[in-house]
Amino acid sequence: MGQYKLITMSIGGSSGLAIVSDPRFSGGKIQGDFRYFGGFLIHPTRNFGIRILGEGLFRSKSSYSLGYYFRSFYGGSLKGYLEFLLYPPSGSTILPAPSQSLSFGILAGGSGTFARYDLTDQYFFYPSIIAGPLMDYHLTAGESFPFFLRGVLPLSWDFRRDTDFNLNIGLEFSINMGF
Repeated sequence: MGQYKLITMSIGGSSGLAIVSDPRFSGGKIQGDFRYFGGFLIHPTRNFGIRILGEGLFRSKSSYSLGYYFRSFYGGSLKGYLEFLLYPPSGSTILPAPSQSLSFGILAGGSGTFARYDLTDQYFFYPSIIAGPLMDYHLTAGESFPFFLRGVLPLSWDFRRDTDFNLNIGLEFSINMGF
């Protein structure tokens, strides 16, 4: 069993799809969503954590079917999550876990994004709420260097003024190191 690590550093990326609709047009569109991030995970207890991330993002334009498309945009966001480990590694206080073990949990939180439409000078801001299941694969590389890989299936609802429906689903991976 390793020592308790309150803070872990996180870097990673995600890819997904956004389903978007506008009240002025019939039907919805799909846009590709690509993100990269870095941040910290704070674990005050064994089963509870607070995650703070800074993120860069790019959303590709949708297809031109039905005579219109949604523009691509890029920007940055600040995200905050609360996470609950439902099945923490047995015998550990938090990290590092016994070598090569799995833990599962859920996360929920929100973000604020500041973005710019591609090829324009139009900037905009929108908030989001985010939730999803997570899975951690714990590895140990010595008592003072806890390390785990994380996979998340985030579901995000964006509150953008220019759309009436904006739902994202993706697949996120990160590398996490304690200190």
